[in-house]
Amino acid sequence: SPGYFLPLRGSQETMQALEVGCAVSIVCFCCQVKLKTVPDADYVICPDCRVLSPIPDEVKYANFDNSWRERLGGVGLGLKVAYDN
Repeated sequence: SPGYFLPLRGSQETMQALEVGCAVSIVCFCCQVKLKTVPDADYVICPDCRVLSPIPDEVKYANFDNSWRERLGGVGLGLKVAYDN
């Protein structure tokens, strides 16, 4: 909503989460594209339709462990995946 700002989590963080295996899987609620993002984001932005999809707490905390980093929240960049392991 207007006037509400959240930090944007960069592509470097997303790639790091993928490399260490802790990225979360989300489906964009607008265009249904499968996305991966950092495990502690509050929202993910879809690269196709640019809609912010909320990340449910059960998804965030199921894949978040304290070894990743402190929980930062914000908006994670969505990386499209062709398939989900």
